[in-house]
Amino acid sequence: MKTSVWSVCLLSLGSMLFASESSATTYAGQSCNSSSAGVSLSYSDFGATNSSSSGISISCPLTRVKDGGTNSVSAVIYFVNDGKTKTCFLDNFSIDTGGLGVWTSVSGVSRMVFPTLSTTLQWQPLTLNCSLPAGSKVNGYFLAES
Repeated sequence: MKTSVWSVCLLSLGSMLFASESSATTYAGQSCNSSSAGVSLSYSDFGATNSSSSGISISCPLTRVKDGGTNSVSAVIYFVNDGKTKTCFLDNFSIDTGGLGVWTSVSGVSRMVFPTLSTTLQWQPLTLNCSLPAGSKVNGYFLAES
């Protein structure tokens, strides 16, 4: 089958239009930080590990890409499957009120999928806040916006 320059240009234009409809960002576990006083994470090429002898809290920042109006966002976070339950909540901080906007909490062992937040504003920062048991490791996380 012969491909014309015209069909390649149309395909490229279609891809650009589709890409502008939604966006997604993937983060490595090294983007997360300990939010427990005096305890830090151990970082490696494949994530961040709680090397302390007790559970800690971690915070993983998300950067919004889409501008304008309100749009929905969803997130997934991945941990090494060590059999230990982790709990995370997706925090949508409201700069207007100084408190949490919309937030949702999930628990799991290796993969947590957050339900879509449908009323988030582009200027309201999002953060994943999680409990990370001793010896557990966060591999990475993902943010999708419509």
